[in-house]
Formats: sequence, structure tokens, C-alpha cells
Amino acid sequence: MRRLITFCLLCLFSTVMVWAEEKQAQYLFQDFQDGQILYKDGRVYNAKINFSLVSNRFVFIDVSDNNTIKEFGEPEKVGIVKTEDRIFMIGNKGEASEVVQQENPRVLVEYKGKLVDRGKKSAYGGRSQTSSIDSFSSFQSGGLRYQLEGDDRWIIKGIEKKYQVEYKGKLKSFLSFNQFLKIYPKQRTAALEAFIKDKKIDMDSVEQVIDLCNYANALD
Repeated sequence: MRRLITFCLLCLFSTVMVWAEEKQAQYLFQDFQDGQILYKDGRVYNAKINFSLVSNRFVFIDVSDNNTIKEFGEPEKVGIVKTEDRIFMIGNKGEASEVVQQENPRVLVEYKGKLVDRGKKSAYGGRSQTSSIDSFSSFQSGGLRYQLEGDDRWIIKGIEKKYQVEYKGKLKSFLSFNQFLKIYPKQRTAALEAFIKDKKIDMDSVEQVIDLCNYANALD
């Protein structure tokens, strides 16, 4: 009996840990951060914020509404979101790009969660990939997206990064090495390919991509 109880407790603990990891995985930051939201018309708001990898938008804790997690209203009017040590530029549709290097060259990165369908729950507690589509863990009302923390069908396995580098006064986007090489004149291709190979540049590493951008910029 004691072994059975211990086994059940371990199973329960494992389930809770997995649920907590999946719950946390929907956000970019490990915890909600003290942040500033700077609107284009000069308004400034302070709130506990995080970046949702589900909706690819910033969310905040509304302390006046039972600590409900919500998106900001009028996202097209937000210009910049700041935390203590990070700066994000907000696009016209609410998308966010972190400024990871200010100049020479300027480098930005967008974050997007890689969604994985883990299947609809079956009658026996398992999951079937062929079951009908289930709802996701959020709903939208009045321009605000409300995050639900319950058990959902979709989970996030990793983060996709889309970069932008400033070249000749314009921001150029890239997701892969091939796209990056096309930004620069062909006579630089061999040097850049050698740098990527020698330094073992990983596109998932923001720091390594910044090094690559700096090297390309130094070839001028």
C-alpha cells in the first residue's frame, strides 16, 4: 500500500511539473516583468508584462480585474515596450521586435512560438491526433485577448526567431543563412559562408547572429 501511495504521489508530482512547464512555455519571460508601455501619442503606462508566444503579442496583468491577463487595447497606437533591460518596437498590428543591438548595424529579432498539436483527449485519458479541432487556451473579447491557464490541446515546443538587420539604411529580414546571404553583395558570400562555418553560427543563438551581422557590416 505504501509503495502504491508513493507511486501515485510521484505520478501526480510529474503531472503538475509538466503542466507548469507547459503553462510557462507560452511566455517569453520566465516571470512577468515590470514594464513601461509607451504610446505614440505620448501616453506612458506601467504594468506587469510578458510576451505571449501564443498570440505573439504583449500581455499584462490587469490588477483591477482580478489579475486577469489581457492584451493591450489599441495595439496599433503602442510604439515601444520596455522592461528593465530590454526594448521592443511595436508594429502597426501589435507585433513586437526586440532591439538586440542599437547600431552598427542595428539588429532586431521577433519571437514566435512553435505550436505542436498534441491531440484531443480521448475517453481513456490519452490523446488522438485525428480527433476534431479543439479550442485553444484563449479567447478574444472587445479587442482584448484573455489567456486561459487550463489544459489545452496546443503546446509550444521552442521559439522561432525572425531577424532584421539594417543595411544601407533599411531593415532587411531573414530566417535562414541563405536569406541572410542575399542581403549582401555576392562578392561577400564566400567570406560570410566561411565565417558561418568556422564559427559554427547557430541561428537560434541571438548572440551568434549579432556576431555574424557585425562581421558582415565590417566587410564594407
